[in-house]
Amino acid sequence: SQSRYSGAKYDRQALRQTVIAATQERELDLEIVHCQAPIEVLRDRLNQRTGDIADATADLLTAQVAAFEAFSNEERLWVREVDTARGGDLKLQ
Repeated sequence: SQSRYSGAKYDRQALRQTVIAATQERELDLEIVHCQAPIEVLRDRLNQRTGDIADATADLLTAQVAAFEAFSNEERLWVREVDTARGGDLKLQ
């Protein structure tokens, strides 16, 4: 079987529901990987980034964290929480 990954920022339930509905319609397996780290770690990482196309900046971090809509009970069926505070490579299987 083939795996597909979406690395987008799905911070709103409506955005996630679109993906959930599409995977169910196509009878695909779904896993939502929710990466977490303390805000200080995230801010440091963003301040160290250079030369990439991402629009995330430390200036936007507080607003992005505040805008995140918690996972619904339905979404929680597919959520895997991952602590990324220490860094390293995330291996998805």
